[in-house]
Amino acid sequence: MVFSSIEFIYFFLPLFLLIYYALPAMLKNAALFLGSMVFYVIGSVKCPEYVILFAFTLIINYCFGRLIDRYESKAWFVLGISFNLVQLGLFKYVLHVLPIGISFYTFQAISYLCDVRRRKCVAEKSFINFGTYLSMFPQ
Repeated sequence: MVFSSIEFIYFFLPLFLLIYYALPAMLKNAALFLGSMVFYVIGSVKCPEYVILFAFTLIINYCFGRLIDRYESKAWFVLGISFNLVQLGLFKYVLHVLPIGISFYTFQAISYLCDVRRRKCVAEKSFINFGTYLSMFPQ
């Protein structure tokens, strides 16, 4: 599903906005995360393994962020960046397969790990908030 499709404009977006604005403030990030995941699942309907790859990437980068923040170790940072670049290189240049948004969310994850390492931000403790940051469909 692309942003200019009939499905997105007339079905997904209005339904999402209706739900989002009906929820209390404390649930809005969860709604954004869930909406983003639904958007990704719909976009990956022909290749459901991409959803598993994306979920795996979310979990791994969340863990790397927490490890970098907790131990202030360059090793965790290098492993996190390496994981992301190897994954991107493997799919894009070796397998010649492009999961939806892989370049976007890979570089988003790398920027997050860099910010945590540089102490521009602390690692996100909430998986929902981190997932929203990495997957937010309006981006």
